[in-house]
Amino acid sequence: MTIESFVRAMPKVEVNLHLEGAIDYKMLVIIAEQNDVPLLTKPNKALLSLLSKPDFTQLDDLLRRTGKWLQQPEDFTRVVYELGVSLVKQNVRYAEIGIAPSLYAENGMTFEQLLTALNDGRTRLERAWNIQIRWVLNVFRDEPRKLDDIVRWASSTAAIKGGVVGIGLIGREVRGWVEEFERPFRTAQKKDLSRSVEVLDNQNDIQHILKEYAPERIICSSAIAENDETMRYASDKKAVLDVSMAHSIATGKVASYAAFPLKRLVDDGAVVSLGSGLPSLYHSTLLQEYLAAIQQIGLSISELETISLNAIGASFMADESKATTTADFKVQYAQLRAEHDVVADKAL
Repeated sequence: MTIESFVRAMPKVEVNLHLEGAIDYKMLVIIAEQNDVPLLTKPNKALLSLLSKPDFTQLDDLLRRTGKWLQQPEDFTRVVYELGVSLVKQNVRYAEIGIAPSLYAENGMTFEQLLTALNDGRTRLERAWNIQIRWVLNVFRDEPRKLDDIVRWASSTAAIKGGVVGIGLIGREVRGWVEEFERPFRTAQKKDLSRSVEVLDNQNDIQHILKEYAPERIICSSAIAENDETMRYASDKKAVLDVSMAHSIATGKVASYAAFPLKRLVDDGAVVSLGSGLPSLYHSTLLQEYLAAIQQIGLSISELETISLNAIGASFMADESKATTTADFKVQYAQLRAEHDVVADKAL
């Protein structure tokens, strides 16, 4: 038994995963062809090239344009099922998948039709593999007017019954965006909608966001460790920082996993979880993030277990479900330690 087999066997929770950036390249091409998307045109050839080697300065445009290749309800059902199977192989037991409904409204699909298609895939997954999937409705930061629609959809009876657990703010950080979203986020809070905010570039905004937006989690990158005041503020507030190491590497913010300041965050008392974000574009998975934390960054098994449990706390599950899942994971971690002869965080 090895540390790698231990990490593979660990039950996991994934709360930072965007559907639009998690679709397998080959599957996306097949779906586009079936929907008669003219892939041989110059613009679409350029998109295919970007899918293989993304230009992250054009990421929002890439997601928007390739997202329109999904046009039929069965496209979403298929994508969800295949993504879920990949999560099962990583021993992910619960996942919150972000999706941007406004992308598909432009294709003539109503929110209710989209949700039905997503849940066809979710139901098949839960029956076949016993994995729980929930939805987070995302809005791009440069489309503030669409957040009102997202809040309305997410708080509807259909959404609540259909597994929607919250809203998320994603995308390129444009000038003035922090103030622009304060009102609709307060509205979301009044409606008891859980909230997630992605801040991958300007970490100086995090203090203001925690105060005015009151999100349950912040999705961030290596830059969080560059500002001691911001990091201390987040730690004092016990705010969950869902860290996307793969993003920092893919965008050249850090050279490797070994260079990512995860150990510093953990040592300084930050409440950290790990997420894969856009696995098809970052060329990583949650399992790879976990393995890198041990093998390349040098975290202990106890520290990795804590990070995994933090993801439960960062999730939008009900408090009772969080407590039950946490207790179950702790039992399974103890069993895995015994099976792998792990003592004092070392494999014997």
